Amino acid sequence: MSTLINRVFQMDGLYVERSLRQLPLKKLCEHSFKDYHVRGVNYLCLERSCNITTKVYLLDPVEHGKGYVANPHNHRYHFKTTVLNGSLKNLVFEERQAQEDHSDLYWKYAYFHHTHQFERLNKVLLHLNHIDHCEVGESYDLSPNEIHTIQVSEKEPTVLFLQQYPDVVPESYPGEFYCRESSPPNVDGLYQRYSEEEVRDLREKILQLICK
Repeated sequence: MSTLINRVFQMDGLYVERSLRQLPLKKLCEHSFKDYHVRGVNYLCLERSCNITTKVYLLDPVEHGKGYVANPHNHRYHFKTTVLNGSLKNLVFEERQAQEDHSDLYWKYAYFHHTHQFERLNKVLLHLNHIDHCEVGESYDLSPNEIHTIQVSEKEPTVLFLQQYPDVVPESYPGEFYCRESSPPNVDGLYQRYSEEEVRDLREKILQLICK
């Protein structure tokens, strides 16, 4: 790791640690979610404004260490993700015209953010363009037009620090979501709020991992 990258990583880690220690539990609860998009994907929101949103995620190796953490999808915004503990692979795809009986065929869905509803569109081919391999202290950046998913370590918990920049795609405009199945995933019970006790427990787990 270069000196500059190491310095940025140290600053990111200090920012996360300071925020977790100093922010009141009520403030941490305000914009944080558990089971976000996928069961067991939990994050604490450290800062939210029109210019920047920062989050810290904890991903369990047993629950998320095999296969994709989420279905391939795009975003409304640019963002940067830094690994604070564990490791990940960021897989970036390119959508191509469907070819019958190809192994990489997916159903494409429009995903409506406000209602968490899906509209099935058509079958497409997702071609894997590249993979970013990120260990502790390393980051990847993603643009809104890029389709991606991640894989995380099977051996230890993964802690991710996400810096989310302003939306460049209106929230009213549906996102793109890709699924092997002809029916979208069941999102009932997802997008739950934390109690202050749950936030306290998650905060302590994250601090133990990043302050070793």
